[in-house]
Amino acid sequence: MKFLDTLNVTQTPRKPRPALSLRAVIGLTVVLGIVLSSFLVYMETATRLRDEHANEIRIEMQRLARLCALALREPLWNYAVEEANSLIEAAMINPDVLSISVLEANQNSFAARERIDPIAGESITMTQAIVRQNTVLGELTIRISTAGYRVRLAAITERYARSCLLISLGALLFILVVVHWRLVQPLQRLVTASQQLVHGRLESPIEAIRLDEIGSLAQSMEETRIALRKVFGEIEQRNAELKDANENLERRVAERTQSLTEA
Repeated sequence: MKFLDTLNVTQTPRKPRPALSLRAVIGLTVVLGIVLSSFLVYMETATRLRDEHANEIRIEMQRLARLCALALREPLWNYAVEEANSLIEAAMINPDVLSISVLEANQNSFAARERIDPIAGESITMTQAIVRQNTVLGELTIRISTAGYRVRLAAITERYARSCLLISLGALLFILVVVHWRLVQPLQRLVTASQQLVHGRLESPIEAIRLDEIGSLAQSMEETRIALRKVFGEIEQRNAELKDANENLERRVAERTQSLTEA
């Protein structure tokens, strides 16, 4: 009984869920792949740029610190504060330099300058001893901003964004053309052929244009068309035979009835 009840249950087919077209899915996949790969390359480039800029800043800081330490030996020895301030102001022409300070050997402040409108961001600091004839006269401290790489990073960001946009548009256009030519059009022809099968029009053959998955599907549909045509032909032949048999039976019944009536 349970088996019979199971057979009597009518399974309602599930309604298909709304989904994107095949072209849209392929296009989005290509664009997302390009954007993701471009983003990863951009992050790697940005990290390398930051490290290279920080290394350049350190090299520049070491060079500037040595030059300033050499230039400040005599002003510090002679206690010429104005001359030291002039040298510090000349060194601060570099916009990345945030501050320069000079301490005497007893850690008293000798001269200092700090930028009024410092560049926001990270900075590095370096201290250089000021030595004259093997005697330490004081120390020089320089603080330089490492945020200058943001200008170069902005240019790289703009270039990567523009390249990603152009590559995505070009790839999307190319993919859509190829997909429409190699996939959508053959599928549309197969959909039309399947509708012909649904309506019982089995005269037109379904040709497999290519030897690929689409061609295999077309070949399978052609075999289905041939099988359906054969089945329908057999059914029509049996219907014709049944019709002839019914006509013969009716004729014989009529003849028998007539003979009985005459008797």
